[in-house]
Amino acid sequence: MAGSQGTHSGSGSKMLPTWAAAALAVCSMGLATSAWAEEPAPVAALAVGQAFPTRAVKDQHDKPVALPGQAKVIIYANSKAADEWINPVLAQFGAEALSAHQVDYVSDISRMPGLISRMIALPQLRERSYPVVLLRDETEVAGMPAPPSQCVDWVTLNAGIVTGVTPLCGAPQVTEYLHGLK
Repeated sequence: MAGSQGTHSGSGSKMLPTWAAAALAVCSMGLATSAWAEEPAPVAALAVGQAFPTRAVKDQHDKPVALPGQAKVIIYANSKAADEWINPVLAQFGAEALSAHQVDYVSDISRMPGLISRMIALPQLRERSYPVVLLRDETEVAGMPAPPSQCVDWVTLNAGIVTGVTPLCGAPQVTEYLHGLK
């Protein structure tokens, strides 16, 4: 009978169906590793004076977003560690203030396993009170900056042209930059 074969689930004599053992192995692998790879693939840094790479992506609620659109600032995170420390800062600053100052928060989740993304990360991201633009695959990440480990890049734009790229490595720095917006 198809699917009735089992596999041992450990040292006991209990058997799991093959599909359940495979699902358990995939989930265990995903939970044992970081949701974001610790070291992203090397990417050429954005240069001042060049156009920010344009793309059509979606936010955490699957609403379409055009990057860079009208953004004057893009805060770009490509690690779980950076996303974790910046979340409370952006939540405190608020969605209305981010929108009023034309700030987009962009999070690269392209290296996250699909199962982890769908079952854990996206539900958590949907709880956030501000928009999170998501880069979900390698094609969407192409041309993006490469912030130092556990940092974000603060990318300033003028009509889609990069005017500055500054790595920020902690909540106090981002708070200072956000409060300095005019």
